[in-house]
Amino acid sequence: MKQSFRTSGLVRFSYHHTMIGSNFSKINKNVLQHHDTFCNVKTLIKNYLFNPLQYFSYRAYNPKNTNRTTAPNFEVLLTENEPPANFAYQHTSDPSTGLIGLNIKSLEDFEVLMRNAHKRCDDLRNSIVKLKEEDCTSKKEYAEKILDMSDEISNQLCLFLDAMEFIRCVDPRTGFRQKADAVHTEFSQYLHKLNTDVVLHQKILSVVKDKSLVETLDQVQERCLRLLQEDMEKHGGVHQQKEEDKTVQLRSYMDTLSYLFSESVSKYNNLESNDMKFIEVNPGDVLFKKGAKYLFKSDDKYYVNPIYYTNLLVNQKDEATRKMIYQAKFSSSETNLSILDELLTARDAFAKELSYPSYAHWFLHDQCARTPENVIKFLTDLSKSIKPKVEQELKILREIKKSDDIYEWDLYHLRSIAIQRIESPSVFVSDYFPLHKVMEGIYNICLSLFGVHLEPMKLSPDESYHSSVRKLAVVHETEGLLGYIYLDLFSRESKNVEAANFSIRCGKTTINQKPVTALVCNIDPTVVDNFSADRVYLLSHSEVTTIFHELGHSLHVIFGQTPYQNLSGTRTSIDFVETPSQFMEHFAWDYRVLQTFARHYKTDEPLPLSQFEYLKKRKQMFTGLDVEEQIMFGLMDITFHSGWPIIDPVTRTKKSTSQVFAELKQKYASIPCCEGTSYPGQFIHFSNYGAGYYSYLYSKVFADHMWYKFYHPLENPLNREAGEKFRKEALCGGSKDPTLIVRDMLGEEPNPSYFLKQFD
Repeated sequence: MKQSFRTSGLVRFSYHHTMIGSNFSKINKNVLQHHDTFCNVKTLIKNYLFNPLQYFSYRAYNPKNTNRTTAPNFEVLLTENEPPANFAYQHTSDPSTGLIGLNIKSLEDFEVLMRNAHKRCDDLRNSIVKLKEEDCTSKKEYAEKILDMSDEISNQLCLFLDAMEFIRCVDPRTGFRQKADAVHTEFSQYLHKLNTDVVLHQKILSVVKDKSLVETLDQVQERCLRLLQEDMEKHGGVHQQKEEDKTVQLRSYMDTLSYLFSESVSKYNNLESNDMKFIEVNPGDVLFKKGAKYLFKSDDKYYVNPIYYTNLLVNQKDEATRKMIYQAKFSSSETNLSILDELLTARDAFAKELSYPSYAHWFLHDQCARTPENVIKFLTDLSKSIKPKVEQELKILREIKKSDDIYEWDLYHLRSIAIQRIESPSVFVSDYFPLHKVMEGIYNICLSLFGVHLEPMKLSPDESYHSSVRKLAVVHETEGLLGYIYLDLFSRESKNVEAANFSIRCGKTTINQKPVTALVCNIDPTVVDNFSADRVYLLSHSEVTTIFHELGHSLHVIFGQTPYQNLSGTRTSIDFVETPSQFMEHFAWDYRVLQTFARHYKTDEPLPLSQFEYLKKRKQMFTGLDVEEQIMFGLMDITFHSGWPIIDPVTRTKKSTSQVFAELKQKYASIPCCEGTSYPGQFIHFSNYGAGYYSYLYSKVFADHMWYKFYHPLENPLNREAGEKFRKEALCGGSKDPTLIVRDMLGEEPNPSYFLKQFD
């Protein structure tokens, strides 16, 4: 569920999202002469400084005419291996395309791309600084040139940095991942220097402050220019050189620590990691008689495989053993905890260098929530509103345990028993969710709601990084080609993400730059043989919901095209960016929608209503405890980033992250923290959602309000008029303040009462 959002000056920092980089053309002497006068800045940018269509070979044949009347044959297309050579593609990539549309075919190409991107940004920066108003024919031309070139710097930075972010997260080749990480780190330092470029900032600010210039711009242009100026100031653009160097160093250090923390968490949960902790157990214990897959042997001792911790917690009847397993599951290595502490310290120092009280104050001042105090109030108010539901759920668990004392290590086991007591149909729900049927459903949903076809495209030999990767062209019925979506759905060892959407490239209509995004999951489906195909991939309903969630992000990228990259797609506030994704989840929980594609892989019978009702009961049974857990994570995140370190007022010693989290649980949660655990060291969202984790719940309030007010009451939620309303009003990118997007679409202030309908 990782996604890009507005946080960082000329380019937003991203984690688990990307924008495709490029191989840039050389600028000859005649072109450079134009830098002094800029007779037509858009022509210059498009034809000389950067022509994305020249370097991104997403060439679709006949994109405005899709003759298809039924969904593509996804059963043949979606496999873990290459699709059949004779698959009937209607579109294809240019054969010269390199890795994900880049001209990357070797490790040396990474350095070439970085040098060219650096030069391109330098040329644009120098052109902005040199440009004078008297060089232009009008105030409007001057203001637009400053804006266009500033936005193009942002575009160039994103095109390179986000491509490297994507590659280092998903490419299975170690050399490519390591090289992408190295150039990403190096180029990020250049980004931070641009963000703190005082001369560049003053040039942009001079336009913003000049009313006679600003009034020549339209509303979107003015918003883009002001955001560029404000974002630079947020990252030190007003500082003097000495202070600027320090913020650049801190920003680079924070980036490194963020990446190291996510890597450390990933390795700590990897069976092959050297620093992994396991539980020593008695091999004769009844707990392990069901199968040796839970164990492996080393030095004549048996150890638990950590990926089965949850299974063990669910099935273990002995409370003492459950506690032991729980402590192991939620312990963290000293490396994780040390990196986290250093990351929090660096972020706090960075914010204070920029005269903010804390990192949370710095991060939130241009988000919807505005202040950490508002975030805490939102979370604590929500906590109070769900208390009755939480108490109902705890009552069920107490009755099962026959004790008033419920602990964290009890939850998996007791909840499982409670769910087993629900009368369940004698069918397997996954039998009704074969992957190809789910994708056919998504195809038809997108066509019904938005009038777009998701057309498979043939990848060039060098374009893909794994045999299971697929690409879809998003083609509108009347508007033609809108953009592209890569699908990377299956789990593999080298994939360091669970579920994510990578905004590989945002749209920029002034130069016909089409957006590209990647929908990445880590699905480990049940594989069965079928008469009509070699293999059928069966998904859990949870995996179906995850795909719908990430699809919401992908559509946001595709539909949210604006004249400026800095305002396109998911380049918006962090506490709004999850709204489309959580909105799309509702379609996966609407029986009217499920009936259109949820069909048994053998009989083609639709999902029985009884099975759907069972799914809903399971989901709703412990929703209160689930939401309370998310509230605690949000409170942990905002507390850690509201001033670090935290000093104990009595002992005058520094508190650990685990100690602070335990105190928060004691104050706000219904169940206290289990001693011997160190959950903060496992919370990977600190790397990319620092001070912003609350946004999942914040955005869900928006999404639920939209769904229950406008879509749930419809006879058919797959309504084109309703779909167009969502597309035009909610998926407009960052061209409009997200608080206004929500208010205008809802016709009222967001109401958390709609959020509570999930408990009904």
